[in-house]
Amino acid sequence: CDADVGTGAMSSSNVVRLCPSFCDRWFQACIDDFFGPSASGGGLAPCGPGALVCSPLSEITQDAAEFCSRVEAPLGNAFAVSPAEISADEEQGCFDGVPAAVWRGGAPKGPGGGGGFSLDF
Repeated sequence: CDADVGTGAMSSSNVVRLCPSFCDRWFQACIDDFFGPSASGGGLAPCGPGALVCSPLSEITQDAAEFCSRVEAPLGNAFAVSPAEISADEEQGCFDGVPAAVWRGGAPKGPGGGGGFSLDF
């Protein structure tokens, strides 16, 4: 989870914009992994133990942008590849894999430094 993705700074209408460089790295990391049709039918999902139809990603596509736009996103969202590298601080930025907290700094902690909530019983 990235704060900029969750708040809509890197997404619109449930479509998360990925930077091309991040999409390329993700594709290369998964090139030898097995994928099959997603539950919705049009996308791709990693194959699990009960999958019936699986193929190495390299046999499904050689195009990183196609992979990123077809891979199943959680919670009914979708991924799209931005046409260019756009820094996160610009309007309509894209997610480059670097969490917002790294370049924006962490949020202030709640009382006691515990992240803002307490488990007192």
